[in-house]
Amino acid sequence: MRKKGKLFLDDFSAINSLDDYFNDHQLLRSTRVVRDIAASNKTTAVAVMNQPFSSVIDKASDVDWVKLNLSAGHIYQIDLRGLDTGHGTLSDPFIKGIYGSNGKSLGAIYSDDDSGEGRNAHLTFAPTTSGIYYVAAAAYGKLTGSYSLLVSEDLTAPTLTSIQPIQDGAVAVNTNITIQFSEVVEAAGGSIHIIGDDGHQINILALDINQVQIVGQQVTINPSINLHPGITYTVSLDANAFKDSSGNAHIGLARGVYEFTTEVNSDLSSSLSDWTIMVYMAADNDLESYALSDMNELEQIANLSGLSITALLDRSTSYDSTNGNWSDTRVGAVQADSSSSVISFTSENSWGELDTGNSQTLTDFILWSVENRPAENYALVIWNHGGGIDGIAWDDSSNGYLTMNEISRSLNTAISSRTDDNLDKFGLIAMDACLMGMIEVAYPLTGMAEYVVLSEELVPGTGFAYDDWLSVFSSSDVTPLQLGDAALNSYANEYAWDSDITLSNLDMSQMGVLVDSLNQFTQLAINANSRDLKAISKAVAGARDYPSDQSYDFADLGHAMDLISTGRSVTNMALKNAASAVSDAVDLLVHAEVGTVSQASGVSIYLPYGNELISSTYNSSSYTFLQAVPLWDDFLRVI
Repeated sequence: MRKKGKLFLDDFSAINSLDDYFNDHQLLRSTRVVRDIAASNKTTAVAVMNQPFSSVIDKASDVDWVKLNLSAGHIYQIDLRGLDTGHGTLSDPFIKGIYGSNGKSLGAIYSDDDSGEGRNAHLTFAPTTSGIYYVAAAAYGKLTGSYSLLVSEDLTAPTLTSIQPIQDGAVAVNTNITIQFSEVVEAAGGSIHIIGDDGHQINILALDINQVQIVGQQVTINPSINLHPGITYTVSLDANAFKDSSGNAHIGLARGVYEFTTEVNSDLSSSLSDWTIMVYMAADNDLESYALSDMNELEQIANLSGLSITALLDRSTSYDSTNGNWSDTRVGAVQADSSSSVISFTSENSWGELDTGNSQTLTDFILWSVENRPAENYALVIWNHGGGIDGIAWDDSSNGYLTMNEISRSLNTAISSRTDDNLDKFGLIAMDACLMGMIEVAYPLTGMAEYVVLSEELVPGTGFAYDDWLSVFSSSDVTPLQLGDAALNSYANEYAWDSDITLSNLDMSQMGVLVDSLNQFTQLAINANSRDLKAISKAVAGARDYPSDQSYDFADLGHAMDLISTGRSVTNMALKNAASAVSDAVDLLVHAEVGTVSQASGVSIYLPYGNELISSTYNSSSYTFLQAVPLWDDFLRVI
């Protein structure tokens, strides 16, 4: 190969040695030279990890394939360097591509011109399978010259360099926690644990973007709920909570190493003892007599310190003739009395005949309650028949009911319409109704409530035992978490001997974690092979149905994912791991669950399978959950 006026790699008769040639062209002496490199998987050129490999682009359009032996799950940095950094004479190195062991390209995404220092080329590559790969080294345009190829793997894990707030002095109960690392980090699969010496514990998944913000080397943890005043907290990190861009996980932070104490007299501590509970009683239907009974229960405990109760009660003309047999809609503050049969609402409380299935009625009731019984904390109970994703608050006189879109719109209107009160979010939203413990029901309440109490199963006609549940205010301060857990404890005691009983307290700060895990699962599932899809369909067929008579296509989400992740028929390990991650996220979302259903994880989902038809109304327009997890209905179609 000879051309007048040009020197090529196989023409060394004009120089005394290879060393002389590469010294003349400023190539490092520590590099290794391979001649006549093939542009195919027949190449004999091999790059050793973390050691530079050097050669020459000796003619226009020359391409050198260099062999690599890489491991799945590792992250590699590939740098093709030349003149700009003194690693050769090639002025514009170009990574033409990465190829598999069969010689086929992995795609244009794995080519690069100038992402490195100067005009050097740089790529990050994370192989999904272990084995042989090839990097194609070339030059941009028709340039020639020597180059150095370095394939490196970062094996150094990030370290924690500082954490705030400092351990000296007391901090506010709504303080953020800031962690500084030695290098840029990203969230991994582990959690952050904030544990108080009073037993209060907040667990936050590092992937929860609502509570964890990462900017470069700094991580800011902003818990969605306040800490308790006058309590010493310790912060710990799981060993796999954070990692660097090469996949090296931070070692973690043990419990007790870092501590801080909250202020005793925090401005926010007073919010723990001042509540208004709003009860929206849509009883213009066959539940009328139960509504009157529950009103009497509310009156039994309406005089407890730190508690105000407001109620909207819409009655029917058909089912109960007691208490004056009125049939309009009445609104007022619940007054304490000693009668267990007569309620105190009079005609002075009347708003006329209203449709409780109209979202404006709900909005007006909330705003009236805030104006007439202002408090630091608010809770809302929606009382009626429930149909899961079909809705709640049926009104026989108008044939109306509330969808979840209407409820979320009503709540958002009430929260955003007033700026002079404390209603920026409900401490608790509960639904005293059947089958409402669904992800499609809970998701629209994200950002509007700290905790949500719902039942996956049917609820007995007598519903919540309000006099027992709200007796929690007989003690001192009550937090949203304690109020939700008190509802569960009361319910479990009330129906301890009944079958098919469930009630859950959902920590809404964890909703983002569940949504993220469902997105990862559905992405893998819709691309699974037919054998795995058939196995998934068979697995979810065994998931607990709600109600137990299978009259609806609702199934326990956690149980379904457990069956997928543990079933032997599903062979795709990534898919099984993703299902397991969904189950773990359900456990984070469901702070507590009680009842008599052993398979209950605390939240259900619409889950038809096999030959069952998918409702034509199950779409993102009707359910905001499908806007957050857009592939869930596609997943239903493939199983």
